[in-house]
Amino acid sequence: MLDVIGLGADAQRIYELLIGLGSAGAAELAAAGGLPEPRVREILGTLKSRGLARCLRHSPLRYAAVDPGTALDVLLLRREEEIKHARIRA
Repeated sequence: MLDVIGLGADAQRIYELLIGLGSAGAAELAAAGGLPEPRVREILGTLKSRGLARCLRHSPLRYAAVDPGTALDVLLLRREEEIKHARIRA
């Protein structure tokens, strides 16, 4: 479902894992999601920059998902802005 608004399959998986786990580090998410840890770190950075995840502490670094309702609102708003800008350029 989240792919419709710009979130790929790997990012969806990590976001869903964060929701299920409550909070986790990259190594834990990599093991649970079957993805390489460097890829998970990249995804976590993307989720954080999009407002879908937040850091809980820095040593060791742990992340938590933003509430799904809030996350969906953020993604939809960004997607609407992308579409608006695309129409202006066309």
